[in-house]
Amino acid sequence: SLSQWSALLERSSTNGQGPYAMVQHQALQRAGTIALRQTQLGLGYDLATRTGCSQRLGLDLQHTSYPTTPLQNGRYTGLLGHTHCPASDLQVQLRLGEDQPFDATRPGGAQHQASLRISKTTPVSAAKLALEWEATRQQDQTGYSTLLDNQAIRALWRTVYRAEVRWQAGALNPYLGFEWLDQHSNLPLFELKSRVITLGLRASW
Repeated sequence: SLSQWSALLERSSTNGQGPYAMVQHQALQRAGTIALRQTQLGLGYDLATRTGCSQRLGLDLQHTSYPTTPLQNGRYTGLLGHTHCPASDLQVQLRLGEDQPFDATRPGGAQHQASLRISKTTPVSAAKLALEWEATRQQDQTGYSTLLDNQAIRALWRTVYRAEVRWQAGALNPYLGFEWLDQHSNLPLFELKSRVITLGLRASW
């Protein structure tokens, strides 16, 4: 039994130039118990370029709590760069930051994170095909555990491929999505593979 909800409030720039702000809160519930709460704040500035693309530079702040395992709670602070080219419907996003634990005894301590995401949307007959590739690198500051490879410092490499087909049906947008995730680590305990298929509806008003 798994459920998730989120709320997002965003203030975008006009004509691709000006300040940008975003606040989001989301929660994940598993078997009737809240497993995750996350609040995110984004602040930045949008710049229009001569090439017709827009460039966003900003600050990314996140507060993440795990009610069932509070030792994992942390606060992320990072920089974000986002480029969007409407003519080709291409987007590139780069994030660099660090997640600091609230509890100094959290395994691994602070986490250095970096990610690159590239996405493109292409018309296909009466539908649209959205493709996305994301690569993430995460490394702890201190050894994770004496029980795992003699207190080795954990490093994670995660690659995600996403594909989504979207249709227009009046005010509704049915979609079919697929996500392929591979996570590798120098500590075999954190090796992960995930395959997800989604089917849903979006609506705009």
